[in-house]
Amino acid sequence: MNDINEQIKQLELLLQNISKELKSLQPTETLVEKQNQLHAIENTIQKLTKDNVPIPNDLRELKLKLVYEIEQLPDIEEAKKRLALVFKDYQEIFQPAAVKKRTLKRRKRRKRRKKLGRRIEVIDLLKAEIIPKDTVIFRTYKGIRYEAQIDRNGKIVTTFNGRVQMFDSPSAAAVTLTNLSQNGWKWWFVSIDGKKRELDYYRKEYIKNEAKRRR
Repeated sequence: MNDINEQIKQLELLLQNISKELKSLQPTETLVEKQNQLHAIENTIQKLTKDNVPIPNDLRELKLKLVYEIEQLPDIEEAKKRLALVFKDYQEIFQPAAVKKRTLKRRKRRKRRKKLGRRIEVIDLLKAEIIPKDTVIFRTYKGIRYEAQIDRNGKIVTTFNGRVQMFDSPSAAAVTLTNLSQNGWKWWFVSIDGKKRELDYYRKEYIKNEAKRRR
């Protein structure tokens, strides 16, 4: 029993750390509030661009920060759901036999779908060899063709305003190039084996492969 009690203490500490981390990631504003903030910033940037006024770096950084936080929100909610499911699973250990039996029957009746528990990044596609190294992504937007290269670390490298820039995600690159909120996975295109597809097609292929592997 001493070993079990010690493991329970370690589990309590681990759960406390997970709870603190989730709370630190959880924004004070709701998704709608953040989207409204982003929309207001985009309008301001468009007006400044139209008037040929330089866009302050602080405004650009705030916009990228909001885009990142909006992208993170679904992952935070997914982590909360997974944590709740873990608690639900282990609660059965302490249930009376009759209750446990009913729970197992309910589980057999419903098939739970497996999900990836974290945000998918470009580096995941490279490691799984879903896309080749140094893949070029592209998009023609408002008559201008944009191109970027995915480096071996999964970063998006492109030339913008006469200088080379590197981004952590397809969305961050697309937002900077267009000054609008974008889903980078759907914005960028890839041509592999002569077939032009959205980058999101390969993200979904990765999800399918991972789901099969985990069965």
